[in-house]
Amino acid sequence: MPLKLKYGTITWETPNCDVLQKNGWLCFDLHTHTNYSDGSATVNDVVKRARNGGFGVAITDHNEFRGSKEASLNKDVVIIPGMEFNSFEGPDMLFYFFKQQDLESFWSRVVNGNLRSDPHGRTNIHLRQMCELSRSFRCVVAVPHPFCVAWKNLPSFLERQKAMRLLEDIDAIEVLNAQQSRNANVAAIEWNKMLGKAIVGGSDSHTARELGSVVTCAKADSITSFLHAVQKKRTAVVGNPKWLNVMLGRLACLYNHRTHASVESLDLLIKHARHRLLGESLGKF
Repeated sequence: MPLKLKYGTITWETPNCDVLQKNGWLCFDLHTHTNYSDGSATVNDVVKRARNGGFGVAITDHNEFRGSKEASLNKDVVIIPGMEFNSFEGPDMLFYFFKQQDLESFWSRVVNGNLRSDPHGRTNIHLRQMCELSRSFRCVVAVPHPFCVAWKNLPSFLERQKAMRLLEDIDAIEVLNAQQSRNANVAAIEWNKMLGKAIVGGSDSHTARELGSVVTCAKADSITSFLHAVQKKRTAVVGNPKWLNVMLGRLACLYNHRTHASVESLDLLIKHARHRLLGESLGKF
């Protein structure tokens, strides 16, 4: 682990957040899920794992704020209020808020009332609306797993719809996601080189075991200064996704979706697992 990270760099190594913190870097896993949406980890599981690993967390449950709210009550781990918001078309967006009440206001004014039969799947908010609405809230918006399979693949959607201007409202690109194949992550890195957005990364964890496998680092001492660092493109990403953890996460997703998810969601998870296997074994995504 290099002790002197540079802004804008992606380091493919297992994060040692204690060492990074001693060198002035604040580390967050910016993409995590709990059993409030499609994860198996409880909020207590997440907080315990983060405390032991020396990193902060953004709980980004799908279309949901309660996991973040519960986690914010703990006094040991810094929690960035967050949400992974599912669009009508399929691609998701990550929203990070400076205050918990802003997240709850966002859910109340935008998300609630636009949920469908699967509350953690697609909503009735179109991607264009989602991007425009972000301007009304004090938040940071990032594109998660841009080269995810099927309808969650944002570059493919933007190309089909000739809608690249939607990216004007986006602050950052998730260039390293522990649930994606290495080739899909490399594609995200190369895509962002063309876009010139800030970089973030996260485990996209659905079990406690996966937490902290990818972290975003900044020279910061609070949620506010950390999110400002993202906006100013003064971040670095460190991570080394573990194959076993990824498979456990996929299985957790399938288990948790089994009782309430739509067929569409289950199909996506199956395709995701299949493409993940192909990406690792054949060098494709």
